[in-house]
Amino acid sequence: MKLNLLFAAALTLLAGPLAAQTAPAAAGAPRSDSTTTPAPAVATYTIAVVTDGDSPQFAAQLASIRQELDGLIRGKVRVVFKEDADFSAHWTPARAPEAFRAALVDPEADAVLLQGMLVMNAATGAGYPLPKPVVGSWLQEPEMINLLLDEQGSSAVPNLNLVVGGHTVREDLKKFVNLVDFARLYVLVDAAYADSMAFVQDYLDEMDTAVKAEVAIVPMGADAQAVLDQLPPDARAVYLFPALQMTDTERQKLIDGIAAKGIPSYAYTGEPAVRAGVLAGSIPDVRLTLARRTALNFQRIILGDKPESLPARIRIEPSLYLNALTAQKIGYDIAFETAANAEVLFENEIVEGDPIELIGAIEKALKYNFEYLSRQQDTKVSYEDKRLALSPLLPQISAFTGYQQVDAGTVYASGGSIPKSEANVGVRISQIIYSDVRLANLRVAGENYQASTLQEEVTRLDIIQGAALAYINYLSALAVERVARDNLAVTRRNLELSRIREEVGTGGREEVYRFEAAEAGDRAQVSDAQAAVEQALVALNQVLGEDLNKRWRPQDLSLESPQFRDMASTASGLVGTDADYERFRLFSLQYGV
Repeated sequence: MKLNLLFAAALTLLAGPLAAQTAPAAAGAPRSDSTTTPAPAVATYTIAVVTDGDSPQFAAQLASIRQELDGLIRGKVRVVFKEDADFSAHWTPARAPEAFRAALVDPEADAVLLQGMLVMNAATGAGYPLPKPVVGSWLQEPEMINLLLDEQGSSAVPNLNLVVGGHTVREDLKKFVNLVDFARLYVLVDAAYADSMAFVQDYLDEMDTAVKAEVAIVPMGADAQAVLDQLPPDARAVYLFPALQMTDTERQKLIDGIAAKGIPSYAYTGEPAVRAGVLAGSIPDVRLTLARRTALNFQRIILGDKPESLPARIRIEPSLYLNALTAQKIGYDIAFETAANAEVLFENEIVEGDPIELIGAIEKALKYNFEYLSRQQDTKVSYEDKRLALSPLLPQISAFTGYQQVDAGTVYASGGSIPKSEANVGVRISQIIYSDVRLANLRVAGENYQASTLQEEVTRLDIIQGAALAYINYLSALAVERVARDNLAVTRRNLELSRIREEVGTGGREEVYRFEAAEAGDRAQVSDAQAAVEQALVALNQVLGEDLNKRWRPQDLSLESPQFRDMASTASGLVGTDADYERFRLFSLQYGV
């Protein structure tokens, strides 16, 4: 029988005076330090846990509620959560009312905790008064569990308090359609819920108002592979409800399998599923919020409040969440506008492009930069011009040959002075002693070659500097983009808090307007930062002589990087004193000139 806490507190207060009147004490006897007043008995409050069936997610939720309630009660009441096989529907819709009634009639139970849609529907559909407080929480809008709320948003059923979030599938699918174009949507629903035609029909009615695609229901049990086998190779979109019967390992196997098939997915539970590998989701992680609200409602019920008078809604601020790693795995390209309006998770961990570091970038630029390659060819041409100008001043050696044959009449007429045939071979050697024109040409060619060599060195140093600056600018642009995204995330959290403050009456509308304006400004900064990253990437590829669209994964630089460490150690060895610094300064100026 439920203990009246107020009566127990009164007995506790009276226990002290009664003990003082009845305790024997000798006149003038000293008090003994070993004498202690017996601690008052702690009342026990038993909560029967009614579930749809065994589920790791229900177990995790119960652990959170237990922890939060223990922190609120702080030992003033001993709260016991009673779990029994009779309190479980065992994933059979027809058993849910029986499990619910078993908890209500249990003589040890002071209240009932509901976990799952089947038993919640059993509670809202009960055609009899509830003799005990019944508490539960559900993400979906109240209509999906047939919960009746009054104008103030409280439960219209005595002794019933089901906390809902007001999240709708219709809102999810509208965002999903903007991300992916599909003609057939595969909806993955727990098998126990898929067998409940009323449940499925309610969701189908919502889906019909959001998408014009064909909807196929895929039931989920405890085996992930059995679900994956039901998805055809041409599947283009999956909407994923919680896989309540699966273990954490099987649920992760299901999410990874959907991504391995290259299918874009959208999760009903939002951020937690997106962090696990689903492509997209709409709501933040509200598991702790639901657990805390459930624990707070139990605390107030224990203190004497009526369940139907307690808050029955939590505020959920939807925001698009995207998993960058999953998008890369399935080949989905996140648009700039989409990324600016969403929170992209694991973006810093995405593997895109080839790895590159500072020294490698400089070496690549010296090897492939078109300007430097052109300058090297100019130097080679100047060298050949110099050799060509030198060649006339060198000793000239030439060889000649000759052969002559005349007819017999000519030989007879010459009286034998002309031979009938004649051959000769010779070598001619010459050396120019002095030629002002040729010497001038040689000097000009030599100066041109030296100038070309120096110009090549200048170009080489410019390329080194340009490659290093382009690399550092790219790193800087990436860092600025990360900071801009972090600022946007912080502003969005502050905006959500300002809306909650306005709703509960601790803040004004002007605070909401201020953070909405700040969010718009931060979104613009994110867009600018993204554009700056692309510009820095194009500049880096130009210096490297690569395709302008080539992506890189640059290695970050820090003060502990070898480049900075070597430079600092070299400089410190050169400029240890003021005199050293002055000599180094003069040398640098002279060398530069």
